[in-house]
Amino acid sequence: MVTISEFELEFISIVDRCIGTSPKSSLKEDYSLVTDADVLAEKTLIAYIEGNFPGIVIISEENPASHRDDYLLENRFAIIDPIDGTENYYFTNQNYGSVVSVVYDEFVYHGIYIPSLKKVISTQNIDGYRFEGSSIKLLSTSCLGCKPQKLEGSYQNYRVLGSSSYMFFMLLMGQASSYDYCGEAKIWDSFTGISLALEAHEYFDVSVDGMKVRSGWFKNSKLKHKAPFNINVVKQND
Repeated sequence: MVTISEFELEFISIVDRCIGTSPKSSLKEDYSLVTDADVLAEKTLIAYIEGNFPGIVIISEENPASHRDDYLLENRFAIIDPIDGTENYYFTNQNYGSVVSVVYDEFVYHGIYIPSLKKVISTQNIDGYRFEGSSIKLLSTSCLGCKPQKLEGSYQNYRVLGSSSYMFFMLLMGQASSYDYCGEAKIWDSFTGISLALEAHEYFDVSVDGMKVRSGWFKNSKLKHKAPFNINVVKQND
């Protein structure tokens, strides 16, 4: 079996190779954008994971056959979002990310890679989390239908960036103080980021579908395919 370090290096390499070509786009049934880079990155990541983790169950955005109303994720599973923020990737090449989680016996890896920055936040470096004192509050696009509360008479500290992985990256890099997803976040939008937040030495208060969660929240729990979440920084640096 590969080591966590080897896995992360190959994860980054696969994404970089797959996004390096001029992508062609099309619309899915829900009218969201998909590119051939999304499909290629997902296919290549799945092949790599299946080749190293026999019998693993993989949930991925571009494979509808893997989707369920809910999941019981105890062991030997992976969750993939090859390009999260496809519109940002296709039109601006900014503010998008790639997400992978693999849980297989003693092997546990959660990673968010931001290709435009060449940076990754993952199981390997989340122990270095430090809150930078940011007043930025992150919102999903689903929150645009619910007028947010003004902060000190202004909305200027809110950010809506169109990519859950990029916003999780900001939060986990200490560059934001909270992240609210008001609508129904799909499991690949939330699982990896929440899992990393729960590994960060209790710096975060995390709620999923209105219920507070703790480390190992997916063990023996039935996770919904779609659910809102809220994460707040609650512990300052020592």
